[in-house]
Amino acid sequence: MKTIDTVTLWSASKEVSLLYSLPLNKALMAAAFEETSMGALVWVPHAAEVWKKAQIIQKVSDTQVEVRYVADGAEYDPEDGITKTFDVRDIAKLAGEVSSNAMPICNTFEKLGVEDMCTLNHLHEPAVLKNLQLRHGQFIPYTYTGQICIAVNPYKWLNLYHKDLYLQYLNQPRDELAPHPFALSSRAYLDMNVHGIEQSILVSGESGAGKTETVKIMMNHLASISGGGDHGSLVIDQVLKSNPL
Repeated sequence: MKTIDTVTLWSASKEVSLLYSLPLNKALMAAAFEETSMGALVWVPHAAEVWKKAQIIQKVSDTQVEVRYVADGAEYDPEDGITKTFDVRDIAKLAGEVSSNAMPICNTFEKLGVEDMCTLNHLHEPAVLKNLQLRHGQFIPYTYTGQICIAVNPYKWLNLYHKDLYLQYLNQPRDELAPHPFALSSRAYLDMNVHGIEQSILVSGESGAGKTETVKIMMNHLASISGGGDHGSLVIDQVLKSNPL
């Protein structure tokens, strides 16, 4: 599993920001080491792949576990079957588990992953990376985590921004459409009209992650649905030129 550049987006307002606070079901995020069945599939740290799928063989001590590497997919894996011992506390810390004696359990994924990672039975760093990797491999750049939209730069232009989608994301419920930044710009626009207060959309990410292009996509969408027309496009160009991202 390789690391990938990401852009994280979310929208909020002064009055309705609490609507975006989603409680996490901690019971689904971790499996206590003492209760983890032998033979369970888990994620363990790996120097080249970041996280690697493995199967628990035995509990070596109160804090250590022996695992066997397992091939993740149909491709040949030269490390398949190799055994190694790990400290559970180190794994839990790296995976962002809620318990220091928790092992990050593997989810069962479909080919396209899941559209909203809050629906994963086990939500931790390796699960997030695996889901994004699956979707990136199918040229699906956007994935939700609750009200947050994570974008993975495909480094190619995809036909996902045509004007037929503008009103769809404005008028249809979000869960009926694929994850998209149009959903965030539509939500900000609707909340501005309903609540009569300013809205903010925060776009963050490392260099090369696609922040500038994402801002252009959402601003063009906002200009269109607000009736800005050609004047709106001119304003967008002026804003982007005067505020380098």
